[in-house]
Amino acid sequence: MNDYNNKLGKMLLELRTEKGMSLRDFSEYLSISHAYLSKLEKGVDPRTGRPIMPTIDTLKKISDGLKIPMESFLSDCGYMEDSSVDENTALELNVLADEFIAAITEATSITLDGREISGDTKYFVNLAVDLIKRNINY
Repeated sequence: MNDYNNKLGKMLLELRTEKGMSLRDFSEYLSISHAYLSKLEKGVDPRTGRPIMPTIDTLKKISDGLKIPMESFLSDCGYMEDSSVDENTALELNVLADEFIAAITEATSITLDGREISGDTKYFVNLAVDLIKRNINY
């Protein structure tokens, strides 16, 4: 059995049990079918023995139903690695990001793979680095 499905299934079963809900009630709460919820909890399709691989849309429905942010939900289920870093590392990354943005902003010419990048590209690189900087978790 796929460990991701096992982790997801265990989590769903635990949450359903904690809420004291039947399979049908919990499936309605999550807006998915009770048959599919049963497969998710088991991690496999009992007819074929194949692992259940939920779509991103299904995972989104479940995270919305549970009122858990998608990134946290995917991390809890094992679909994403935890991206948290300690506070010192986060501060160092922020300083490096600031220095990188300053260097790009001040540069008169920047080449990438031997081609000069335009002002618009510099702007979008700045935005991307700023976004990364704001999403460094600690």
